[in-house]
Amino acid sequence: MFVSITSQIQREDPYSQSDLHFQGQISHICHELRQQTSPQAGTPWSHRLYQASEQAVAVLKQNDHEYSNISVIRQALRSLPNDSLVFTGNSLSVRLLDTYAETYPVQPKLFANRGLSGIDGNLSTALGIAQAEQKPILVCLGDLTLLHDLNALGVAAQMNTPF
Repeated sequence: MFVSITSQIQREDPYSQSDLHFQGQISHICHELRQQTSPQAGTPWSHRLYQASEQAVAVLKQNDHEYSNISVIRQALRSLPNDSLVFTGNSLSVRLLDTYAETYPVQPKLFANRGLSGIDGNLSTALGIAQAEQKPILVCLGDLTLLHDLNALGVAAQMNTPF
């Protein structure tokens, strides 16, 4: 579904792709949409969702010793020193970090390429961040994302900053 929100009376959809169009102050429209679509705290629905989330976390903690994408992400985040840098690729990597990262005493600076970047140049971006910050960086990428920027490893070999 394609939704457009504009503050002007005329439609800004020259190709008529919008399934739904809202006209008005964008902040007011977003506020109203959120009010009408967000579950209210304390409702049976929100309690069930919270309980299901807690059960999922308990299962993850029980199976944390097993080798999986989830356990690797969790163990890597636990081992980070204070003020660490983390770069995540698109798709599964960012979803794993978002879904399975617990709140740790150490909060890393998280970076990602979004938008039209796709899977090209992610490793180069991470190396540039490490170089600019002069700190080591944890890079979480999928295999195809790494392959699309494999030549960045040549640059990495000349850097003094570990990743």
